Amino acid sequence: FLGPVFGSTNKGGSEITVPFYWNIASNMDATLAPRVMDKRGTLYNNEFRYMGESFASDLNYDVLPTDQLTKRERTRSALRHTQNLGWGVGAAINYNAVSDDAYYRDMAGSLNDAAQKNLLQEGVLTYGDTWWSSSLRVQRYQTLQDPDAPVLPPYQRLPQLNLAAHQVAAGANLAMSAEYVDFSHPTSVNGNRVVLYPSVSYPLIRDPAYYVTPKLGVHNTQYT
Repeated sequence: FLGPVFGSTNKGGSEITVPFYWNIASNMDATLAPRVMDKRGTLYNNEFRYMGESFASDLNYDVLPTDQLTKRERTRSALRHTQNLGWGVGAAINYNAVSDDAYYRDMAGSLNDAAQKNLLQEGVLTYGDTWWSSSLRVQRYQTLQDPDAPVLPPYQRLPQLNLAAHQVAAGANLAMSAEYVDFSHPTSVNGNRVVLYPSVSYPLIRDPAYYVTPKLGVHNTQYT
């Protein structure tokens, strides 16, 4: 058992959180932290972490089965996972979601948490080689609306593709960076963007105190 946390809020009343840490194995553990709130009930905070040679993950699931004030279930889910799939391929997931717009305003334990508006939900695939790399990203947000201060949800990137390459030829550095992204929005104008930036540089002088490296590049960005 870890040290208990005491507190009080206007809406929730007096409360106490009693965390219990479970060392399951050398590569996984869990923290169970029931939070008893006088006016709302018991919020069960659960964190599970595990890792291996090629992956690591942190899973959170918090649930208030029946909020005595709102008469409904309140939940929060969060998953952060990274994994090396081998052959230069990597993957990552960052997913966050809550059951309703007022979850953080009612349940947050700090001002920073209470001020959250956009919860990131994305998946990423990456590939890296000796001279080039790429990434594929799918990204959206859950936007939490406050009736007294509505906000415009951010654009989704469905998908975003990045490519970078670098080679040395005859002493010159040849580089290319490129991006394609499809911007999606439920109420605003949708569109896509293409960015191409090839460049070449050549070091004329390389000295510990000074250097001269001219570079020529063309940066082209096009929106549709």
